[in-house]
Amino acid sequence: MFFAGVRRKQRAFVRHSCCRLARAFGGIFTMLDRLRKIFSKGKPELPAEAHDFITKLAASDIWILAIGISGTPHIPPLNDPAALDMIAAHRKELVNLSDDDSVFPFNFQRRGTQFLPFFTSEERAKYFLANSGLGDISIFHPYCLVAGFVTSPENDIFELLLDPCSSSERKIDPQERALLGLLTNAA
Repeated sequence: MFFAGVRRKQRAFVRHSCCRLARAFGGIFTMLDRLRKIFSKGKPELPAEAHDFITKLAASDIWILAIGISGTPHIPPLNDPAALDMIAAHRKELVNLSDDDSVFPFNFQRRGTQFLPFFTSEERAKYFLANSGLGDISIFHPYCLVAGFVTSPENDIFELLLDPCSSSERKIDPQERALLGLLTNAA
């Protein structure tokens, strides 16, 4: 009988200790959850209108202004005079490009920011070409690509500007860019 009483006391002690531990850990977990919420940067959700817009854009083709490049030569940074020589030496008509060739997209600087303009139609690309006020950029021509082109890592140095010089000009923000990249890479 002595052992039965000891066992009961042991069980009660274990039960009591487990309850205390559970409460302590529960409190710690609750505290950790609160700290995570405080210190984690919650990404604001993309508005429904923006999500719908990017979803439609991902499913369509885009137009850029470009120069065709024969092959995929290493092109020095644009501030290097050799870059223009390299582009001129490897220039190829856009209509004659093959899968082994590449394009050099038109980009421009505005208020210290480098932009990659892209367009929803060839007409808007041609309008920009004629009315951008950026000087003679007639060496570039409209070229159709899949929308995912603008989210390629090579273009991370640019801000994306959709349909510049039009009433629907839109700067693509980082969240929209990320969504466009996800949607076009998943396809």
